[in-house]
Amino acid sequence: MFPAEMRMCTEKNCLPIFLDLWSEEDMKLVAKATQNMRLFYVTSRDVLQRIKAISPSSGVRYMPQSVSGVPA
Repeated sequence: MFPAEMRMCTEKNCLPIFLDLWSEEDMKLVAKATQNMRLFYVTSRDVLQRIKAISPSSGVRYMPQSVSGVPA
């Protein structure tokens, strides 16, 4: 999901994955909106580190945009 069009999930089985977080404003928005979530994903390692700097207790994790379903 894109930060500007963020709609938070209220269902029990929802797992947000944020794409294209670039601005500091977007990262602060996501950090605030997800402060009570135990887990959510971003697709950039840089964004992962920056959100952790904003909110050290964040449930943010990194997920590459391309994930192969074929075992190595």
